[in-house]
Parts: sequence; structure tokens; C-alpha cells
Amino acid sequence: MTLDPGRREIVSVEIAAEPDTVWAHVREPAKIRRWFGWHDDGMDAEIQRVFLEDAVVTEADELASGDGQVRSLLWKGGDVLTVWPSTRAGGTHTLLTITRRAYESYDVFSGAYDDVDERWIASAQQLRFALELHPGVERRTLRAIGLDAGPAGRRLLDRVGLHGIRGVPVGAHFETRRPDGTLLGGTIWHRSKFQVGIRLHGPTEPLLIIDHNPTLLRTSNGRVTALLATFGTDDEMFAALGRRWSRWWGLRASAEAVEPAHPAARSHPRWGLRGARAGALVP
Repeated sequence: MTLDPGRREIVSVEIAAEPDTVWAHVREPAKIRRWFGWHDDGMDAEIQRVFLEDAVVTEADELASGDGQVRSLLWKGGDVLTVWPSTRAGGTHTLLTITRRAYESYDVFSGAYDDVDERWIASAQQLRFALELHPGVERRTLRAIGLDAGPAGRRLLDRVGLHGIRGVPVGAHFETRRPDGTLLGGTIWHRSKFQVGIRLHGPTEPLLIIDHNPTLLRTSNGRVTALLATFGTDDEMFAALGRRWSRWWGLRASAEAVEPAHPAARSHPRWGLRGARAGALVP
């Protein structure tokens, strides 16, 4: 499929699930909860507004590269989510892409951190993770939001034991020790310029997404947001994990703190990061 020159492809993922299954996960609220946003009191209302009220559905009967139904969601701001069959035989895989309008001034904005772009990337990868590793299982989430990335020589990710993820390619395994001496191991699930997703090892296999906004502010050296998305966690396990999560990131407030308002995201869905599940090597 040829990309319109007036658009930018934000993320494209191949998902090991049938197209009808993927489409159901962007149309049915109970399934959308397994990958979209984070769990708070406003999540259900947001899903209803974003996916059922604001999104316009379009369908086409065939692809340029072969037979197959193409289905898309379009938003007024120009964001488009498209689902179509992969070229793999048997129709058991699906391609999902998200595109947005091109920047009006490419020279100024190209390569800059874009909050909505990053949230779309994280959401698409959470959807793939949920369908491929935890199909039909409910998700719970934890976040550490807008943490100071730290100055040179005292970077936050180094201090919390995540220096080992630098340069590790997608699909490769890494192990590191956290400050408390416990082992953390995982496989790189995805990587983009500003974020990395890690499939943590252990019996519950959660997804940890680290997002780094390098924009320097008067109050910080850039910002780090971490999301832990896990599935099938009971209340006791989730509460214990929340305590460990807060200690790991040095949070004084609850790990469920509300994300500060971001002007660039006010007119967009709050694509975000929350989720939790405990395992032997989980934070």
C-alpha cells in the first residue's frame, strides 16, 4: 500500500492473529481495554468516545497487493488506523498500521519527540503483545510518569539498573541487576528512536515499555515514563507489584498518579501506559 506523501507512517506491525480478531480489538470496548490507555475511572468513557463516537469506519474490498478486506478508523485530527490481511498464507496474520498527517514544516519537526506518535507506537505494540502472548486475558497496568531522566553520569535508567538495554537489538535477550541486587531479564520486544519495549522473563511475562522524551526543560534533563502491562493478575498480586514498582522508581506518591496535562495531547486519545503482573523477574 503506497503512503500518501502528505502522511507519516507512525508504526506498522504484523500480528499473529486473524484480521477479524484484530479488528474486534479496535471496535469492542471490552477488548480495547486489553491494550489501550491505562486503567483509571475515566477509561471506559474514553474508549467509548475515541473508538465508537469519534472514529469513522471505512472499508475496502481488496488490496493493491492481493485480495483481502481493508478496514480503517479515521479521526478528525487526521490519524488513521488500518487493519488488513498479511501476505502470509492462510490468513492467520494481520498488518496494522497507524498514519498521521505530515508535519507542515518537516525541517523543524522531523526527528523531534512527538507525544502522540509515541503513544500510538506503544499502543500498537501492546495490542500485538496482548494478542500473541495473552489472548483473551484481562490486563492491569502500572505507570511511572514524567520522571527526570537525570544528568550525564547520573542517568535515571542507569540508576535503576536498565543500562543493559542500550544497543540490544529486537529479539535479543538481556539480563541486568537492579540496585537491590535482584536479577531482571527479558527479550527486546520493540524499539524505536524514543522508546523500547521489553518482554520480561518469568511465569507471567509482562511487557515493560520505557519512553524517553529527551526535550530539556528548566525542571528536568528530559523525561522518562515507564509502563508495565500485565495480564491475569489478582488483587493481592497486583497490590504487591505496585509496592515494588514504586520502590523501584523511587516514587513518593502512588504509582497510579494522574499524568500531568500535556497541551499537545489534549485533543487526542490519551494513548498511555499502565499494566501490571508479577513474575520472578518482574520489577
